[in-house]
Amino acid sequence: MSFDAPDHNLDSTIARLYSNDANDRVKAAGELGEIGTPEVAPKLLEVTYEDEASTVRQMAIQSYSEILGEQSLNEVIKVADSHFDEYVRLYAIMILGRIGGPQVIDPLRRYLALEDEKAKAAALRAMIHAETRENGDAVFDLLKKSKAPLIIRNCIEALSLWKYGDAKDYIRSKIFEREDLSDLELKTISAFYLAVMNDKSGRQYLQDEKIDNYIRIAVNDTHYHGRDGLLEAVSKL
Repeated sequence: MSFDAPDHNLDSTIARLYSNDANDRVKAAGELGEIGTPEVAPKLLEVTYEDEASTVRQMAIQSYSEILGEQSLNEVIKVADSHFDEYVRLYAIMILGRIGGPQVIDPLRRYLALEDEKAKAAALRAMIHAETRENGDAVFDLLKKSKAPLIIRNCIEALSLWKYGDAKDYIRSKIFEREDLSDLELKTISAFYLAVMNDKSGRQYLQDEKIDNYIRIAVNDTHYHGRDGLLEAVSKL
C-alpha cells in the first residue's frame, strides 16, 4: 500500500483544486508545486485563468513554474503580458525572478520600461532575485528619472547589490545628501545601501542616528529592524 500512497496523495490534492473553499484551493495549488508532475502542469495553467479567486490564480501560476522550471517561461510571460487580473500579472513578473537565467533579462527590461509603476516595482524585485546585472544601465536610468519612493528604493537596492559603478556617488549626492529629502525611510535605506557599498557616510548615519524600528531590511528571508538590526544586516551583504 505504501507504493500507492504518493499517487493517491497527488490525486486527492488535484481534486482539492476544485474545492468550494478558496483557501483549500490555494493550499492545494501550493502543494502541487512541491509534489506535482509535468502532467499536472496543464491543470494548474487552466486554474490560473479560470479560478474565481485571485489568490488561487496567483498560486497556480507559481506552482506551474515550479513544476516546469525554465520550460514554463513562455506561459509565464504570456500571463505577465495579458492576464485579465492585475495581481496575477504582477505575480508572474516576479516569478520570472525565480526562474532566472539569461532568458529573463530582456522580458524584465521590457516590464521595467512600462508606464505602470507597480509593474516597474515587480520587475525590479525580479531582477534583484535573478541577479540580472546586465540590466544595470536600465535600472540606473530609471533611478535618475523616477519620483516614486518604492521605485527609488528598489533601484538603490539592485544597484548596490550589483556594485554598479556609478551608483554610490549618485545615491550619496542626489538622494542621501539632499537637503529637501523629507522621507526619513528613504534616507535611511540610502544610508544602508551606501554602507553596503563601503561608503563611510552611510555607515556613520546608521551608527549615529536613531533609526525607527518600522524601517526594515530583508536579507536571505530574515528581517532586520532599527539601528542595530540594520548594522548587522550590512555585515550579511
